[in-house]
Amino acid sequence: MERGAPIGFAYGDCLISKWRNLSTRDKDQLDGQISTDTSFRSGPVYVDLYGDASEDARKAFAKAQGENAELAA
Repeated sequence: MERGAPIGFAYGDCLISKWRNLSTRDKDQLDGQISTDTSFRSGPVYVDLYGDASEDARKAFAKAQGENAELAA
């Protein structure tokens, strides 16, 4: 993690560098990012799925949202 910077994510088996080490092209290939207003330790944390995210990433994101809704009920 890098203070004050988001964490990029992509669907599948991949390694992603720290935000400051990603080129614009690298950032464009991500499926989304995780960010916070305060701290990743104290939250809240926001998960943003990009509009051009892969279909597999969209399916996994939707599945995770459904599973979290079931846990909250």
